[in-house]
Amino acid sequence: MSEIINASSLTQYSDGSYSAMSIKHSRDQGNTCSKYIDDVKNGKVRFIGELHCFDEKGEYKIFRNLKSEKFN
Repeated sequence: MSEIINASSLTQYSDGSYSAMSIKHSRDQGNTCSKYIDDVKNGKVRFIGELHCFDEKGEYKIFRNLKSEKFN
């Protein structure tokens, strides 16, 4: 989790997973969208209310209500 730049209501769980109401990344960190989407799919992240990130083309994206299927 050390790579997170700006997160609100960040909660870490005993299994190592975490959730956050919002996460924002700066452009100089490269492609962060796919990293978080993969982390949600594999259960490293339980929930992100709003993810602000950049894709592989350097375009700014916002994703809302990302939830891991592993914790439903």
